[in-house]
Amino acid sequence: LLPVFASGVLLSFGVVAPLTALVQCHLLRFLGRISYSLYLYHWPCIVFSRYLFGSQSGYWLPAALVSTLIFTWLSYRFVEQGPWRKASLAQLAVAGGLGLVSLIGFESQAERLRGPLGLATFSELAWDPNDPQPINQLLGRNAKYTNDAVTIPLTPAQIKQLTPGLALQLLLVQSSKVSVLDTQQVLRGGEKRFFVVGDSHAGSLAAAVRSMVAAKPGLVGLLITPPGMGGCSLISYSFDLSRCSIYEAQALALVQRFAKPGDRLLLPSLRMPRLSPRLSFAPYINPKTPLMGPSFEPGLQKLQRQGVRIGLLAPWPVYNVLGKQCLGWQEKLKLECHQSRQDFEKDRNPALQRLLQLQERLPGLEIIDPINLFCDQQKCSSSLGGRPFYSDHDHLSAYGSAALGEWLQLQP
Repeated sequence: LLPVFASGVLLSFGVVAPLTALVQCHLLRFLGRISYSLYLYHWPCIVFSRYLFGSQSGYWLPAALVSTLIFTWLSYRFVEQGPWRKASLAQLAVAGGLGLVSLIGFESQAERLRGPLGLATFSELAWDPNDPQPINQLLGRNAKYTNDAVTIPLTPAQIKQLTPGLALQLLLVQSSKVSVLDTQQVLRGGEKRFFVVGDSHAGSLAAAVRSMVAAKPGLVGLLITPPGMGGCSLISYSFDLSRCSIYEAQALALVQRFAKPGDRLLLPSLRMPRLSPRLSFAPYINPKTPLMGPSFEPGLQKLQRQGVRIGLLAPWPVYNVLGKQCLGWQEKLKLECHQSRQDFEKDRNPALQRLLQLQERLPGLEIIDPINLFCDQQKCSSSLGGRPFYSDHDHLSAYGSAALGEWLQLQP
């Protein structure tokens, strides 16, 4: 409304002093002539500059201004004032058709151009059950090694066979040499079982469990998540009691049913808010915010009595940028692709303190801290060896998940 009102005021006064000098100013008149091109190009230039350089970089604003001026002038000079101004409708139709065909042709070949142009191709989602590439490419192992483990999404009928009446989503990870299809027999057999319970952050560890099963063929892995995998992390910074308590009880009951002495349970979770600037908001810093439902501690105590080793993953870093936006040269330009280790340890301290308090109440509970996988002594990075740790701001990519699986194998 403001520019419309200002325009109305100028028009109502007409060309009278002292507005005469203003409306005859060469700079303002030039801006008026190019205003339509300026309107067309300023926002795409801002968006792409922020994407390429990151919002915390000092490069994006100068790049946006310079590119806006260049595209505006080229458009004004060669489009608005160019030969197209006098073109007939038939000529414009032909030019538009050729442009459309060119775009369609480029789009159809875009995937093939990724390799020659040096653009990375990778599996973004670590819970892709049939992709052996994350482990193969990250660890440098041969295909035989990565094919030694398979991930099997259980059907509703199989889930009902395991846990009648429970609404869960299950992924079974077993050795490819095991041909047993009865899921109960698989879970009751095997040397050891490795359970992972949580929400989408647990689902993102499919490649981690797969790498562990591939290294230990007698191991059987089971990932337990809510339907759709969204929300309901166990011991989260903002646990939803009304929505997630039932899932918490059902998931722990399923583990209790099949767990044997020496089995392991891993509980990953988003224990910090997704975006760093929101680390000061109330649910995270309020020590009275519920982190778990009523079934959590009693369920863990029962599992401990069954001889199950229980581990809580300490918080890993979260970022303000997607993992795939920190590849190649962009990683060097974007400040968001890295963060100070000291700052991260300070940010996650409230979450870590609550894990330590739970450990005091449940002796034997392990806090597994992968900080040295994600950070060196000075900084934390969203990538490893040119491949993204994350598929988005905080979910591990297939590469990050496989790396975590290798790291877990080295832990006592």
